[in-house]
Amino acid sequence: MRLVAIVLVTGLSGHVLASMSETPGEKPAEELPRAVQRRFELWQKPEGAQLQARYRMTRVSSLLYEPRVVQGGLSFAGDRLELRDDELDGATTTIVGGALTIAANDARLPGRPAPDSAAGRWLQARLLALFAAQDGEALRRDTRVRVLRGGVLELTPTAGHPARRVVRELRVALHPGTGEVVELVLVEASGDVVTLVLSEHRR
Repeated sequence: MRLVAIVLVTGLSGHVLASMSETPGEKPAEELPRAVQRRFELWQKPEGAQLQARYRMTRVSSLLYEPRVVQGGLSFAGDRLELRDDELDGATTTIVGGALTIAANDARLPGRPAPDSAAGRWLQARLLALFAAQDGEALRRDTRVRVLRGGVLELTPTAGHPARRVVRELRVALHPGTGEVVELVLVEASGDVVTLVLSEHRR
């Protein structure tokens, strides 16, 4: 799945932060550690903020002899997220609203919409919410959120959601000093793991 492989004004308040770590129907979670709250406060950006960054994407799969590594540039503006591989034989993955397109970097080859799926839609929504960096509730929708050691977020489709057939979990690491997303780890139900490491963030 090349969504990540392939192809994520005021600070978040305490009650929103606590609600993000709950599962509906459970008792309210205890207040999150201050260090974790601080990362969420830094994560949230003014409306309309844009982002450019470099990425290194690694896919580990039992179907590959060795990990597949790709580097490229990420850009986000409005509701548009683009990941463009550096290599000519790579691809450009674009998410605009609810539409996903994967186009070969070689202009001689045509672009095409990616197949629609529940897992793809779930992952697209999480990515757009992560890089828009405004609405914690958008991350939590149809999602179970846990905070792991080191302040890493674990996002999992809710029980019964069809995306669970493909997505086991999406782990998100935020920079402790800026709140920017610095690493995404997608663990698929097949056992494949896709890691996206971001650097050189520019807002």
